[in-house]
Amino acid sequence: MKQSILFSKNDTLQIKGTGILLIVLHNFFHWVQPSTGENEFFFDILFFKNYATLLIDYPEQFVNLSFSFFGHYGVQLFIFISGYGLSTSYSIKTSSYFAFIKHRLLKVYPPFLIGVFVLCLYTFFLNKKVLSFQWGLSIIYKLLSIHIFLPEEALSINGPWWFFGLIIHFYFIFIPLQRLINRYGISGFLGINFSAYLLIFLLLEPLLEHKIYVMANVIGHLPEFTLGIFFASRKVISIRKSWFFIALITFSLGNIFFVFYPFTFLSIIIIFLFLFQYRGSILNWMKALIEFFGGYSLFIFVLHGFFRNIFISLTIEKSILEVIGFALAYLFFVTILSVVCQKIYNYLKTTL
Repeated sequence: MKQSILFSKNDTLQIKGTGILLIVLHNFFHWVQPSTGENEFFFDILFFKNYATLLIDYPEQFVNLSFSFFGHYGVQLFIFISGYGLSTSYSIKTSSYFAFIKHRLLKVYPPFLIGVFVLCLYTFFLNKKVLSFQWGLSIIYKLLSIHIFLPEEALSINGPWWFFGLIIHFYFIFIPLQRLINRYGISGFLGINFSAYLLIFLLLEPLLEHKIYVMANVIGHLPEFTLGIFFASRKVISIRKSWFFIALITFSLGNIFFVFYPFTFLSIIIIFLFLFQYRGSILNWMKALIEFFGGYSLFIFVLHGFFRNIFISLTIEKSILEVIGFALAYLFFVTILSVVCQKIYNYLKTTL
């Protein structure tokens, strides 16, 4: 099936840029006091109560509280645009299943290995330690992409790295998913996700007892990924106001009631895409800045997790403006480091 490109390259960079900014600032602020908690890997009404109570008591903390509670939804933007991007690029240049997997893994593993190397340097020079045997084992689990199946391993060493297992598993099932959706259209999309939501409700709490997160695995995020594939298979897609309001209500209820919780991740995509349709009013320099972050999003994602502790330690007993200042300084530092690492990687890739 011939597929239309609904998002331009700049659109894709804007989505990635928005996603990485949400993720980086979330991963900073959710360790800064006061902290809300978030309904990311499991649901707890206490997290929303914390957010509401703290916001009422400390309205000046709106920025850090909101990034702490909502910022993790930036991951959903990456999952959606990954499904969309894989589908559009694969439709333009098809390949065998194993050639596709090889190509995708070669895009992901080198930056990840650079991240492991930088982590080793960080641990040795700043913490005066060498990686322990357990750390080494956890890195091997991540390289094999099995960490998200193992108790207490999904968030080990460097919390944000749980995502690498998820995206690699999506690579392995992408082609069958795309063929199902291209062949059966909306029926295929709905059938896949009916099964996904059924499995989420059946497995989320039993596996949580063993400290394994369904919401860190492909089952938990099939709806966002397949929505990207489905959108790529359509000639014209626009988000209606009725969809937006349904998604907004679902998202709101999902942070209060468990029965709606699994639907919050798909709902936030609908909400974002509806608002994204009106991005024309955003100033050009802001678009360019967001696109810049989108262009370096992979290395920012790889490197930002373990450097945050340096800046978080500086926020103790500081005013909210000082805390936001340290957050921006952290973002600036990680961005510069990511630009340098990506430039070095690109140079080595073209010369070796």
